[in-house]
Amino acid sequence: MKGVFFNREINLCDIDVVHWGLHSHGLIKVQTALERGTINFYYYTKAERLWLIQYFRNHFPEDQQQNWPLFCLKIALPLLKPKLDKPREAEPDDVLHTRRNWDRLTIIMTSITTLIGIFTAWGLQKPGYLFLPLLPLCMWGFRYTVPKEGIFVRSTSADKELIYLLWWTGAATMILFLLILLDPPREYRGFIAPTGMLIWSTPFFCFLIKSEREEKKKALVEAEQAVTEWDDEFKPD
Repeated sequence: MKGVFFNREINLCDIDVVHWGLHSHGLIKVQTALERGTINFYYYTKAERLWLIQYFRNHFPEDQQQNWPLFCLKIALPLLKPKLDKPREAEPDDVLHTRRNWDRLTIIMTSITTLIGIFTAWGLQKPGYLFLPLLPLCMWGFRYTVPKEGIFVRSTSADKELIYLLWWTGAATMILFLLILLDPPREYRGFIAPTGMLIWSTPFFCFLIKSEREEKKKALVEAEQAVTEWDDEFKPD
């Protein structure tokens, strides 16, 4: 095992656990009864990485290997069969997103924040709120991240959770501004923002947790397919 400042030797016969790590360019973490070691793929060429993967995959029993399916999907198979960057193919629920869509969204958000800024500045007698429209205007530059020909994205109408989250965010924002405009007693003002964030963040984090679980479930299915594809290419002698 080689690193930047050291070289180590571990007897392969003593290895009890082989863990396939996803960090950086990929890792092989080995563990014996007395010590641990890491093979960092950053220090190896593509050919050397493929040889190491094939050797450890074929040399050690399945029950000694950890996290192989995800490693195969994220690291091993892309090394074996690099994927060319291709435009995302349209699905039934997809819509074409262009720079004009981004322009329209910026205009809408700027108009809304302008009204909110004017009424808030007038109600609280704080001119600083008039700068609120600068936020969506700063975001306008992201239109150039969209290719000129546009990209296909999932339709918002097909994502019920996202629609709910957008409505909830809008409602929570309006309630927060209404509370500010009501000018509550000074001793309660410090609780408005934390309470509003707590109420808003609860369904938001539930949404994130659900999305993460769905992504993990999808990744596991893809990982099993990747393992099958790898095994078809490299079979033990």
